[in-house]
Amino acid sequence: MVFRKKGKLLAFRLVAWAVAITVSQMTFPHIAHAAHAASEGAPSVLAFRRPQIIPDPRFEPAPTAEQEEERQEEEQRPVSAPENGGRRSQLPQTDDVVVQKVLWVTATAYSSSPDETDGDPFTMADGSRVYFGAIATNIFPFGTRVRFPEVFGNKVFIVHDRMNSRYNGKYIVDIWHPSKQEALKFGARTVKMEVLSK
Repeated sequence: MVFRKKGKLLAFRLVAWAVAITVSQMTFPHIAHAAHAASEGAPSVLAFRRPQIIPDPRFEPAPTAEQEEERQEEEQRPVSAPENGGRRSQLPQTDDVVVQKVLWVTATAYSSSPDETDGDPFTMADGSRVYFGAIATNIFPFGTRVRFPEVFGNKVFIVHDRMNSRYNGKYIVDIWHPSKQEALKFGARTVKMEVLSK
């Protein structure tokens, strides 16, 4: 009687074990494959891959003080460096031109009409003959080179003439034009002026 009970218990356990194996093969085939490969002596690694964690940028750690300082230095770093002792400048440059300063001035126009000039209408205050590219102003010395990039692009203008003394200290520039019609067409306007190196 005792042996019969043990036999039934053993049979029940065998059936339960077989059912468990069948269910595991159906549910987890990769486990069954790994177990089968191991039973035949084939090298196999039974490992569960960890889920790939994709960082959410909303929860990234705040930068340290050193990282923030490096970022600010990178943003403030100038894009170009003139050959002036290693000092850097953010002002625009070309091959032989360095912008020293940028000003907003009132630009007017004049021509060699007798009613617009004093003395010889074709001779400027420094003795030069008039030409398109010459300007008159009382705020810079003769020979100062400037540009008006928003109006004339990269054309360089040079100070050769002076305006009436009532304009002393005022940021007004008078641009010479070949004809009075062109001067009237230009009119008066506020423009950006770049003062160039000599």
